[in-house]
Amino acid sequence: MVIPTYLKNIVIVEKLEQYSGFFKIKCTCGCERFLLYKNIKKKTKISKENRKKIKETEKWNDKVFSPLVTNYGDCRKSQSAAFIDHPKEKYREIIIYDSTDLSTKFDIIKDTDKIVKIFKVNYGEVPLSVAEINAITKYDFNTIIKAKCSCCNKEHILYDSRIHGCDAANFIISELEEYDFKEIKINGVTGKTYNVNVYIENFWDNDENIDFINDNINFDFSNMINYIKIQAINELNKKKTVFSEELG
Repeated sequence: MVIPTYLKNIVIVEKLEQYSGFFKIKCTCGCERFLLYKNIKKKTKISKENRKKIKETEKWNDKVFSPLVTNYGDCRKSQSAAFIDHPKEKYREIIIYDSTDLSTKFDIIKDTDKIVKIFKVNYGEVPLSVAEINAITKYDFNTIIKAKCSCCNKEHILYDSRIHGCDAANFIISELEEYDFKEIKINGVTGKTYNVNVYIENFWDNDENIDFINDNINFDFSNMINYIKIQAINELNKKKTVFSEELG
């Protein structure tokens, strides 16, 4: 396995095999003791209007939608729901249909006699779709782990989910958003320094021609890791895993 480029200048190789590597982190100043930090997830600000729409959607689902959909248990009569988008007209249809004796997928043209009720909803109106709610709440999935040298205070990125791992293959770097960081509590304690180990697995062959990678990306296969584990080691040589992740 090739050492990931972003780690190359700050690691001592403990073990290197065909598809995995075990490394000790060492600062460019020579120090091997660090404080560990993780990014603080960004919270999306939701407007009062959107909060109201989400709340009203939840009420609509409980009072209107859920009582109509009965395709569960041993109900003699079963009703299901179909969702059809009309992007050009900017609306969607929520169709409740009788699925009791329907052995194939619901077809709005062939199975018109099965339709019980149709709700026509303009985009952005209540009830909001799952996609619309997700777009409003926009959960932050980014994870960044960094180590701060206890001697010179230099900071080193150990993992950044935006640019490391398989999901980073189609990530176009223009300007990475800045994050605030918080020290990782290890055994409930902050302020202590540790030696740091990183274990990585990478099953990609640098010479493989992978079709899904954007030709315009200056991509480094060594950073396309499949698994990472970061451990803190105290003065008694006890190890604590502070982060581990399967990366596809």
